[in-house]
Amino acid sequence: MDIEEFSVQGRIAHAVADYVRALLKVRSLRRAVGESLLEAERCKQKLRTDQLAEAQKLFERAVESTPRPRLLRRSPKRPVSHDRD
Repeated sequence: MDIEEFSVQGRIAHAVADYVRALLKVRSLRRAVGESLLEAERCKQKLRTDQLAEAQKLFERAVESTPRPRLLRRSPKRPVSHDRD
């Protein structure tokens, strides 16, 4: 999901902006997951028992054949400088 950049008045700490962006992304992902769950339930209601069993087998095969994504390590953040020169 792409999160549009937001503009704020004045200067704000990068950490604050990063946190707000992360929260916006979580909110967007929650909405997408909710919509997908509703769509899956609507599709499920249209299937007969035998079709549902077939769909479940196909889904499990697809999940098994999909490689698991490797987790990326966070890059070290720049050390906070307390100098006010």
